Amino acid sequence: MIEQGAMSAEEAWADRRAHVLTAWLGADAGPLDPHVAAFRPTGPGLVVLCSDGLWNDLPEPSDLAAVALTGRDGPLDAARRLVRAALDAGGHDNVTVAVLRYPPPGPSRERGR
Repeated sequence: MIEQGAMSAEEAWADRRAHVLTAWLGADAGPLDPHVAAFRPTGPGLVVLCSDGLWNDLPEPSDLAAVALTGRDGPLDAARRLVRAALDAGGHDNVTVAVLRYPPPGPSRERGR
């Protein structure tokens, strides 16, 4: 609706249909119209992949970064903090988060773990 100009972003977020499931993957999904995007980080850090269960309740990138980068621990703990923050912010939907280091650790670093 936003792309078509029928609603502003604020109106779309407030609409009762804002979080209605409109597509899914699976054997019963029917015809798909996939959208693919590429992203290459400009420097080292963490890449967060998440479902709307996270960004619905923490939509600001600065908020996500603040939570993810709070500790000096690994990606798993950053993902756990993000899930907890979404639930604490009122999330009740499925919250799915994956956090990856960029650039990924080399093979010699992984063997030592």
